[in-house]
Amino acid sequence: MNIAVCCSSSNDISRKYLESSKRLLQLVFKRDNDLVFGAMNSGIMGIAYRIAKQNNRRVTGIAPEIYKDDFKELDCDKEILTKNVNDRTNALINNSDVLMFLPGGVGTLYELMTAIEMKRSGEFDKPIILCNDTGFFDDIMQMLNKVYAQNFTNPKVRLSYNVANDHMAVMDLLSRYSSINKSKDEERGIV
Repeated sequence: MNIAVCCSSSNDISRKYLESSKRLLQLVFKRDNDLVFGAMNSGIMGIAYRIAKQNNRRVTGIAPEIYKDDFKELDCDKEILTKNVNDRTNALINNSDVLMFLPGGVGTLYELMTAIEMKRSGEFDKPIILCNDTGFFDDIMQMLNKVYAQNFTNPKVRLSYNVANDHMAVMDLLSRYSSINKSKDEERGIV
């Protein structure tokens, strides 16, 4: 299963985010999952890249032209260069089976809100998981709950993503999605 890991590329964030993400990503890439990511070898993105490579997983790096030099530090199985950040977000979605969000900055939040809106609008129907074991997404969830409560958005939008508050919940969701993907592949005769 191709998992888009959307996350921070900063090394200057709290160790708790780096360490928690590392523990989760070790679980994710010990299984038969491949990495789709924003093609940076630093921060949580770098951790995802190194763990995927250590576990002999396929790695698809996707970067906008402005960051094309980042590929020089990577050994991706597939490199996708996009015109801009918006196109990168679309490529992350199109090249993955699941979108998994870990702590990140403005780019990660942009990808998250874009993914939720695109799914709400019916542009894709892939699972979205927010890994919230550190409480990183609590404020965003509070803001979204306010948006739902004040009728700016239909509360059914909550159904377009899952918030997992511990690593085992993430792994359970990934197992469920993996089973669904295998069933769809069997129906299409792709197995």
